[in-house]
Amino acid sequence: MNLSERLSRISLRWRILIPFLVVSLGVSFAATYVLGRSLESQVYEQADQEVRQEALLTASYLEREQTYIVSQLTLAVEEGRMLTGENASLVDMMSQLDLGSIMSMLGFGGESLVKADLVKIIDQDGKAVLNLNRDLVMGRDLDDGALIARGLQGASTGGIVTTIDGKSAYLVGAAPFGDSGAYSLIMFGTKIDREMLSSTGLAERILFAYTNGGIAACSTASHKSENWAQALAVRENTRPLVGGDRYVMASAPVTVNDEQSPLSVAVVMPVDTLAAEAAGYWTRTWLIFAAGAATLLLAGFIVARRVADPIRQMTRATGRLKKGDFGTRINVTRDDEIGELARAFNTMGEELKARDESLAESFNEVKRLSETDALTGLLNHRMINERLAQELARAQRYGGRFGLIVIDLDNFKLLNDTHGHPVGDETLRRFGELLVREMREVDFIGRHGGDEFMIVLPECGPPEIAGAAEKLQSVLADSPLETPDGSLIPLQMSLGVACYPEDGQDVNTLIALADANLYLSKSRGGNTVTGTQMTDLSPEDITVYGMLGSLVTIVDNKDRYTRHHSEEVTEWALSLGKVLGLSDESQKVLRVAGLLHDIGKIGVPDRILRKPGRLTEEEYEAIKQHTLLGDAIVAAIPDLSEVRAAVVAHHERYDGKGYPHQLSGEDIPLLGRILAVTDAYSAMITDRPYRKALSVQEAVAELEAGRGGQFDPRCVDAFIQALDSFDEAVTTEGFDDAF
Repeated sequence: MNLSERLSRISLRWRILIPFLVVSLGVSFAATYVLGRSLESQVYEQADQEVRQEALLTASYLEREQTYIVSQLTLAVEEGRMLTGENASLVDMMSQLDLGSIMSMLGFGGESLVKADLVKIIDQDGKAVLNLNRDLVMGRDLDDGALIARGLQGASTGGIVTTIDGKSAYLVGAAPFGDSGAYSLIMFGTKIDREMLSSTGLAERILFAYTNGGIAACSTASHKSENWAQALAVRENTRPLVGGDRYVMASAPVTVNDEQSPLSVAVVMPVDTLAAEAAGYWTRTWLIFAAGAATLLLAGFIVARRVADPIRQMTRATGRLKKGDFGTRINVTRDDEIGELARAFNTMGEELKARDESLAESFNEVKRLSETDALTGLLNHRMINERLAQELARAQRYGGRFGLIVIDLDNFKLLNDTHGHPVGDETLRRFGELLVREMREVDFIGRHGGDEFMIVLPECGPPEIAGAAEKLQSVLADSPLETPDGSLIPLQMSLGVACYPEDGQDVNTLIALADANLYLSKSRGGNTVTGTQMTDLSPEDITVYGMLGSLVTIVDNKDRYTRHHSEEVTEWALSLGKVLGLSDESQKVLRVAGLLHDIGKIGVPDRILRKPGRLTEEEYEAIKQHTLLGDAIVAAIPDLSEVRAAVVAHHERYDGKGYPHQLSGEDIPLLGRILAVTDAYSAMITDRPYRKALSVQEAVAELEAGRGGQFDPRCVDAFIQALDSFDEAVTTEGFDDAF
């Protein structure tokens, strides 16, 4: 048992309940998940805000400490200046300065976080008289040139000074002393280290002070690593992954005198510290989901039962109705949609019986309409072909025989154009009645399309078929059409005949041969019966003859201009070929190629082929395909290789810029070069919807302008010569001389 069969055995209640639960629980689960993710996101966003605020506070703390050092150092220097006088020398000043007192005043030593990690005295020439700092011992120079330059100009200043490599940083204050214009400078500073950062942050936080050169200090020694240096180099608030652990991080620059210093601070918190809080939110969220799921489950059972029981009752009633019990009724006790459905079911049962009776009548009528032609009442195209296939199967099964007649009313288009379509329709109706009246009851008669009819004659051979065809001709000749104005119009028809099994063993072959014979009848002037058993042509010749004729007829039906154009091109081409001295055999090939050179246009959409204006680039590309399509169509006919070569090449240019293969010069078949000239000339001297025709003189001038470019010069010269003697040119008379 496959899955679909198993599902079909599930009761209606569960069919309602399962989708309800799946959808509702799915939506609840999605909503719960979104809520949980939202709460979890709030935890991390709050952590982001906290570390961001702590980073700003840490940066502010360092700024305040630096400002404090500058102010206290300035007071100490002022005190020394008061003891020695305004213009005291550096030696006098130093004799009065008590470095221990200055350090005490600055808070260096004792319990203060500020320590004297840097002491530097600069004379008036900018030379260091005293230079003590931790990094000097380690061989690191301070990047304090800018700070010293500002101090020697006589202004108390300060800042954050780093070593040249950026690995250490100091909070530094500098105070000048000496006479006006010749100052010395005293500098004190404390190094930003782990102890200072540890005392300013929370225990679960990690603080960094860093520069472009790397980490200057870290509140935990284990985190002062190259991995953290790379993470801090990003210089933006983020959640980096370092050493396989995720952290929440925020950074802030340290500014001095409203200018950004080379130092920034960062506060980092491990994500693990937030996991417990996020887990609590998730636990509460899933508890809410469980409660909601239980509620939905109970609601689903109630809804399923409320819907399923009445539906089950209607299902049983429908089964009885299906068996023909049109008196089946459903007890209606509800006023909701299901109650309305039950009442509708009862009404339907009352109407079903009456409709069932009329349905049979309607079915028979529809069947008749689907099988017959609306105008004549004969079998339509589909049904006459089905009857032909059935008769073929019967004849093959029992060794029988039958005949096929294809009929076309001669000059029917002229009758339509002259007297109007109502008269044409009446002619087709009367002709259909004549066929029914004159043929046997066992014969199948159908309208094959337009003014073409088909008759299948069971158990008939060539003599019987010929007799039936001649009888129809005689009866039609004695039945002229009376027009509304009272005039009588004689009617004639052309007939093509095929017999099974003599002419073919399958439907397509029989229809093709009958069509070919019909074309032979029309090419002989109409009002003629043609069959393979009634002519001295071989079946192969008739098949080729009929296929070629059918192709020309298709072109004519597709576009009148194309047929007229093809005949005109053929006339000019035969005249040109005569001037060039083509053999009789080549002339015959040229005659067929001229008539078929545009056969490929049957595959071009009518909206493009008959467009009353210039073509777009896309439409022109579609037109260009007709040479390849023509080649493919002609290829289906045996022994026409030279015709194919001319058809596919008639739009090639002598200079190689034509299509479809861009051949040039003598590589283009001669017949193709001839058709290129005559095709262009015919097009130029013919009116088209988008332009007026050129005069003969203008067309000849265009041909001469294209010598050696679009056209073969020899063909152009020969064609101009042929124009003078065109009255003696060969004209087209059909295919009789070509084969």
